[in-house]
Amino acid sequence: MQWHHKIQDVLAGGAYNGSVSCFDLRAGSVKGVIKPVQTSVLEKSHHDPVYDVTWATQSRQGNDFFSVSTDGRVLWWDMRSLDAPFD
Repeated sequence: MQWHHKIQDVLAGGAYNGSVSCFDLRAGSVKGVIKPVQTSVLEKSHHDPVYDVTWATQSRQGNDFFSVSTDGRVLWWDMRSLDAPFD
């Protein structure tokens, strides 16, 4: 998992099943439970566990991040829509 470089309440993370998720601490419940705001579709995600995510600090709007996995792929994501990575 990695915190967003500008928005202090947002972080992105990867999972053992190859999916990536975005979390927003402002969207937590009264009981303090934080659930992903979005999670990628497994068919469009990595095929192996995600080992790192990093935010693109030079993107204009600050919504882009990258994930890397042992499947040999680096995927480029937009946190506003995790339906599919960029080509």
